[in-house]
Amino acid sequence: MLVAVVMLFVVGAMAALSIDVVTLYTARSEAQLAADGAALAGARVLANSGLTSTTTGPAGAEDLARTIATQVAANNEVGGRNLNIVGTSACTAGQEICVSFNDGDSAFVTDPHITVRVQRTDLPTFFARIWGSKQITVAASATAEGFAPGTIIFLDVEEGGRLPAAYHAYLRTWTDELAGVGYRSGVYCSGIPVDEGGGVIIITADDIHNNIGAREVVYWVYNDICPPSPGCRAPQNPPPVSASGVSYAAIWQTVRSPRTKELTARCATTYHVDGNCYAPGDAARAWFLDVNVANSPDPSAGAK
Repeated sequence: MLVAVVMLFVVGAMAALSIDVVTLYTARSEAQLAADGAALAGARVLANSGLTSTTTGPAGAEDLARTIATQVAANNEVGGRNLNIVGTSACTAGQEICVSFNDGDSAFVTDPHITVRVQRTDLPTFFARIWGSKQITVAASATAEGFAPGTIIFLDVEEGGRLPAAYHAYLRTWTDELAGVGYRSGVYCSGIPVDEGGGVIIITADDIHNNIGAREVVYWVYNDICPPSPGCRAPQNPPPVSASGVSYAAIWQTVRSPRTKELTARCATTYHVDGNCYAPGDAARAWFLDVNVANSPDPSAGAK
């Protein structure tokens, strides 16, 4: 009988504890969704305001972004109720919604970030009351960047050679969706010729170019074969992007670290013995590099 009573208590305690755990987990997920949505909404306001297209930023853009982000966060339930707006959403103690910006950074007007932190400090508990914890805190934060309209957003296509049909379908959808919200599509892909056999040579960039239709796509190609790549050098006059072998490319990655031995055999001595490329003067080898040349000083920039 005593064993049964003890087991009954243990089972009851475990059930009660599971309620607290599920409550906490669910509330934490809800808080993260609230923060994510609010940060994205605020970043969209910053981008649409023209803030990223000026040197000083339009008056009121930050205040409007704060207001919209706060409203979006407050429309979300966390732990069974909506988050409260107390006064402003300035980051003071006890605020359930805190909105901040990187406006102390000189780059704010060209690369604005908004961070939203939400919390509930009064989430009720069930089992934890035994130890005197009647309430627990859940919090989450998210940061979003306000890309300027027209910014090129690159998709990383690491595979070389011919892409499957499903990949091309995805790329077309990716490009259309970006255009629909005011951005431009870019792809980072191989510019290295691949022998498919039977005399057929395919370059991934060409494969994408031939399957994307009339859609505008900006190409960032990698081709570290020596030549045409000069290897891990910093020439005063870098080679033009057109020398990559992809005439329509906007950016050419001439070096990847670590190097691929079979591609870089003719310029192996330009790399460090560990196979990486380092900047001239980096005697400590603190940073290994990928090296690029581009047709523009700001290849992903939108309207300026």
